[in-house]
Amino acid sequence: MLLVTFKAYLVCLNQKMKPIITVLCILFCTHNAFSQSTLNFCASVDQYGNCALNNSKFFLSQDSAAARIFVEIKDTNTFLTVAKITFKFYSVKNGAETFEGFMVQEVQSTWMYAWVPHLFKAAGKYVVKAFNEKDELMCSRSLEMVEAK
Repeated sequence: MLLVTFKAYLVCLNQKMKPIITVLCILFCTHNAFSQSTLNFCASVDQYGNCALNNSKFFLSQDSAAARIFVEIKDTNTFLTVAKITFKFYSVKNGAETFEGFMVQEVQSTWMYAWVPHLFKAAGKYVVKAFNEKDELMCSRSLEMVEAK
């Protein structure tokens, strides 16, 4: 008899908790959806983090074999849980990624953005991935360098 009463109590409690659990789930998911980091590719970045010419396609000038592009990461809620960001650079050929190198940027918890300059040495497609100090992927974005003719 005690077992039946306990089961009835759990069913009743479950019915009362469904709206609360739903609201908590929505709040958690909404927070995570809007607190993501994003990558930008910029011709330059000023001291306030304003990205000039944010684009995913850049032209290599005819008199140059490489282009310096700034890779900027922004986080809407600051880098509260991140002490350093590792940017990993990959070239992409026929859908296969080839590791090209990496750069590390130390960040402070109050920062909302950080950037590193990178020299892209050839025309082609690239992927840049940003990782935190636990080697967890924060975000990634593709870039294409095109030869000017």
